[in-house]
Amino acid sequence: MNPLGRLPAIAQYSSNVSQIPVTTANVVVTYDTHDTQDSFSEVVHTLGTSQVYVHTPGSYAVFFGGQVSRSGAGGLQHADYWLRKNGIDIPHSSVRQTLLNINDTAVLVGNYVLRLEANDYIEVVQAVSSVTANMGLTVLATLAGGPTTPSIIFTLFRL
Repeated sequence: MNPLGRLPAIAQYSSNVSQIPVTTANVVVTYDTHDTQDSFSEVVHTLGTSQVYVHTPGSYAVFFGGQVSRSGAGGLQHADYWLRKNGIDIPHSSVRQTLLNINDTAVLVGNYVLRLEANDYIEVVQAVSSVTANMGLTVLATLAGGPTTPSIIFTLFRL
């Protein structure tokens, strides 16, 4: 518990759906699973959507990690991921994954700390260099019967 006597806003969402863009334009990332139940009254998300809202002003840490893969041809390919606040791209929040070969997979991680006001929302956005590479966030089966690896995990908490 923090000094103010209340739990901090904590939320974690993930997606059990592969999200492979069919355009080179920006595409928002969606979440279909709420992974935690801590203090959701301060952080709100509707399953199947991209926007994660906060109700309490403050400084927030945002983390996202995705399984980026490709299954199509085309040589060296790139996928970029970044944050948006209230529909506006956040400068210096972008990370890039580059894959050379068909069936390559890599973990991409991004993080950012920012000030949010009541009713602000955050989104993760992706863009790919080519649609022929079939590159993007991918759900993976886990070895030895472990849990499925989600295509993305998004975590937000108030500092």
